[in-house]
Amino acid sequence: MKNTPFVDHTADLEPGPVNLDGMNQAELYTFIAATRGLTPARAARRMFKVQSRSTLLAVRLLNQYAHNKVTAMACRERGEIELALNYENICERFYSDLPEYARW
Repeated sequence: MKNTPFVDHTADLEPGPVNLDGMNQAELYTFIAATRGLTPARAARRMFKVQSRSTLLAVRLLNQYAHNKVTAMACRERGEIELALNYENICERFYSDLPEYARW
């Protein structure tokens, strides 16, 4: 098994809220990589200029939103519209849980 080097995608993040609905699948995958694992704290500082419980929660919710959004997009491409709608409903729940400063 070959070890792959860690790539820090947080440098790709812009300060402030991100519009995940305006991203294509490749952009969503980049966002997911920038906000997973050990990087949510770094992402919170980059996006919201502060790391707190609230901003960490926002980053985690955005990450989950992005996961479900990209899955919904893939379902639509395969013609699985009902399944896509289920994933989009999950996205709506994550969005409603976001603090106001993290919404677009």
